Amino acid sequence: MDFGDQRLVKRSQHILKSFFAHPAASIPEASGSVAAARAAYDFFDNVSVSSEAILASHGRRTLERMAQEPVVLAVQDTTSLNHSRHPHIDGLGPIASDSEGAQGLFLHTTLALTPQRVPLGVIQAQMWARQAAQTGQSEQRRQRPIEDKESYKWIESFQACQPLQAELADTCLVNIGDRESDVYELFEIAQGPLSGPHLLIRAEQDRSLAEPSGQRLRSWLEQQPVAGHLRVALKATPKRAARTAELEVRWAAVRLKPPRNSPGRQLRPTIPVWAILAQEVNPPPRAEPVRWMLLTNLEVQTIDQALEKVQWYCVRWEIEVFHRILKSGRQIEQRQLEQFDRLERCLALDLLVAWRIHFLTKHGRQHPDLPASVSFTEDELQVLYHYLEKKPLLPGNTLTLRQATHMTTRLGGFLGRKGDGEPGPLTLSRGLHHLHDMTSGYLVARRCHPPP
Repeated sequence: MDFGDQRLVKRSQHILKSFFAHPAASIPEASGSVAAARAAYDFFDNVSVSSEAILASHGRRTLERMAQEPVVLAVQDTTSLNHSRHPHIDGLGPIASDSEGAQGLFLHTTLALTPQRVPLGVIQAQMWARQAAQTGQSEQRRQRPIEDKESYKWIESFQACQPLQAELADTCLVNIGDRESDVYELFEIAQGPLSGPHLLIRAEQDRSLAEPSGQRLRSWLEQQPVAGHLRVALKATPKRAARTAELEVRWAAVRLKPPRNSPGRQLRPTIPVWAILAQEVNPPPRAEPVRWMLLTNLEVQTIDQALEKVQWYCVRWEIEVFHRILKSGRQIEQRQLEQFDRLERCLALDLLVAWRIHFLTKHGRQHPDLPASVSFTEDELQVLYHYLEKKPLLPGNTLTLRQATHMTTRLGGFLGRKGDGEPGPLTLSRGLHHLHDMTSGYLVARRCHPPP
């Protein structure tokens, strides 16, 4: 990191190490001493430190990882951070439709992922508080320019990907968003000469079509013949159980009309896109069937291309996993820093720790035979093996990354029974916490009683 002061650089590294060693701990607990905690608070209060500078070096390494991939999915999404338990924090705002309700902040993250769901890094993070006067003004909002709306966050994410695509000559970069990203201005920017990245979003609006004339998007897609089928594993949510859904897939090339009430509608261009409809057949009783309308400026001329885009959209789930690591694994809603700027600086470091935990979870699955030393120290591996296997790790007996990650999740409560599936990032973060404490105790004991 570059703050213009090597003391700040060293302090940021120390804080990062302590945060990663104790993912769910408070700042004083993770710091380990009163002096270290005071130094951390001073760091977050320092005006020479910015969240952009914290993320910049991570961004350079992220770009290096992206350059190794033929396709990178830049998934963007918003989550709210509820700080109602800490109303003394200066700069909070309403996070619900009621201005007097829950108070907190919003975080909009763009996360780079491979199609195999390995997170490569955080591309961008936007953080803001909503003004109480902005709530309940949907009618007035329609009259404001897009730059003055919260929905501009989707465009800013896309724009953050543009310089990256310029440096990734051999990588196809695809910006992905959910239904809230169905913003016409986003399609307009994606058509521009400097667009660079591609766009894949889930449609919310049943838009009018310029071609074929007189049609609407949903009904026109429904008229297309079924081109293929795809089986998709759906994660469990509060509203549904996990299941495998069989989807019928249709697609068509269309041209979108500008929104009816948009300013200067007659002067705005129509937008050519490819539209894909993926809907579930034979859903379980009383279950809401899956129905995704996707829009993209990537060419879709074959059923394989259409199925590929649906599979890419399924990767969008990983950013929800990432946000859950931040909120449940990192406990960022429990931060009691008293000002917005302090929270923002702390959150930038929390993002890096959450990415690292997410990366370890997925990397161990995708590259199980890598040596564990790529992510664990020799002391950590010795402690891990000795504690769980009740014997030392002998020289020449190396562990793979998958073995070490699984053993760490056992410290976090993963049982590894048949049918348990793969351990998740929250279990891994708990295991990392225990492993660090155990390794620290091991090192202290070795210093006090060195081997003969």
